[in-house]
Amino acid sequence: MALVPWGTLIMICGVGMLIQVAIKAGTIDMLASWVGTSLPTAIVPFALAIIGGMMSFFSSTLGVVCPALFPIMPSIAESTGIDAIILFTATVIGAQATAISPFSSGGSLLLGSCSNEEERNEMFPTLLFKAVPVCVIFSLISVAIMMILF
Repeated sequence: MALVPWGTLIMICGVGMLIQVAIKAGTIDMLASWVGTSLPTAIVPFALAIIGGMMSFFSSTLGVVCPALFPIMPSIAESTGIDAIILFTATVIGAQATAISPFSSGGSLLLGSCSNEEERNEMFPTLLFKAVPVCVIFSLISVAIMMILF
């Protein structure tokens, strides 16, 4: 029991709970309304990638981000005229880009697999300040390429 990373486990549970509170409070519906009506059409996929990335920074892509954002995609696609597949893909690309965050499921799995506290303390800032920014940059590049091709 002493080797179990209790701090990491409690952090994952707490962050998951906060995301669910935000969903129940109507944050997702508010985002959908804002994205569908306030942004220029060309920026919508990038905005969804960023929103997905911000959510996934603190939660699971497949467990939280996709179930929360996918139901609003058809209405955004209808109001913007963008193919829904592009919106779905942009959201997943953005969410997967930050899945390695130490607060997300992927990063927390990496932290949980560290054999000692010293290794965990060394990995945390590496994931936060090196891996996440690189992933975000490449996700925005891939969304731009997808917009050009489709």
